[in-house]
Amino acid sequence: MHSTTQDLPGTGGSGAVARLRAALATIRAGVEEALSTPTTWVEVGELGALIGELEAEKARTDALTLAWVRQAEACDVGKTTGAATTAGWLRTAQRMSKTEASATVGLARDLDRTVTLTAAALARGELSLKHAQVIAFAVKDLPAYVGVEQRVKAEEYLIAWSKRRNPDDVRLLGRTTRSSTTEDGRYGWVTTATPSTSHRSGWTRTRKYDGHDACRRRPGGRPT
Repeated sequence: MHSTTQDLPGTGGSGAVARLRAALATIRAGVEEALSTPTTWVEVGELGALIGELEAEKARTDALTLAWVRQAEACDVGKTTGAATTAGWLRTAQRMSKTEASATVGLARDLDRTVTLTAAALARGELSLKHAQVIAFAVKDLPAYVGVEQRVKAEEYLIAWSKRRNPDDVRLLGRTTRSSTTEDGRYGWVTTATPSTSHRSGWTRTRKYDGHDACRRRPGGRPT
């Protein structure tokens, strides 16, 4: 249950820290319970469903970590830790590799500034950390002449596909999004497309900006 208790001036956020530690203790207790519960007789179908639920919660904790990293950077963590950069702080404090630390800080910034819809989807557990990285890269990789509205549509499109496809497929769609967006926006079919609901069809119907329908092959799909 969310607490409405406010921290008193000069407390340094101690009330918030206490609530956050209590929340983490609840998560820790749940994980301990799951780890100690035998799964020998659990059916494969049920295991699949449980793994799906676990992955969704993992995505939500990833969103939480990224939000905290962004907050640490906003508070200039280097002033209190002596680290030259936020990535350097993560390498020391969280034992991250140089590549992982840089990627974490970069994604935290992107979710806060560039792909806020993706940040919300990650926090809801609707897509994975890897999906979020792919979407952020794809949106930032769009040509400079692509406007804000088109960028939002492209992000929405990739989020929709991320709920159905793996990050590799979404990466390919991101490349197609870039190559299919023209300077006048007339043939940016990708940004208005929606995932097909058919599992048998290898094609999804989209609409071009000039009003004509078009069909494009779905990644991994089989044409009928």
